[in-house]
Amino acid sequence: MYQLIGRQNCRESRKAERYMRERGIDFSFVDLEKRELSPGELKNIMTSVSPEDLIDRNSRQFEKRGLKFLEFDPAEEISADQKLIITPILRIKNRAIAGFDETEYRNFLSLTASTEGKK
Repeated sequence: MYQLIGRQNCRESRKAERYMRERGIDFSFVDLEKRELSPGELKNIMTSVSPEDLIDRNSRQFEKRGLKFLEFDPAEEISADQKLIITPILRIKNRAIAGFDETEYRNFLSLTASTEGKK
């Protein structure tokens, strides 16, 4: 089953959720406002999506922490503060994509459909 990781108050997460529902694709939703990712989940996601691409550079948290003008290790910052993670993240087993783009979702779902069988 797919795992959609996001925030209920995130417009992009809601778009991704609607996209999945409209196509009848089974998924579970993880709200990062209610539950943080475990170190293992985070590590698994970072094998598919680079930590650099997981940082939401447009988020209030990024600005609040003053990271715009600092050199930092993205993996360390994400581990310390998961509010920096861009959402949504669509994940299945050891594959994941970050952000929402219909074309990317369609491609990802077709590539992983054989893994899950439901598309």
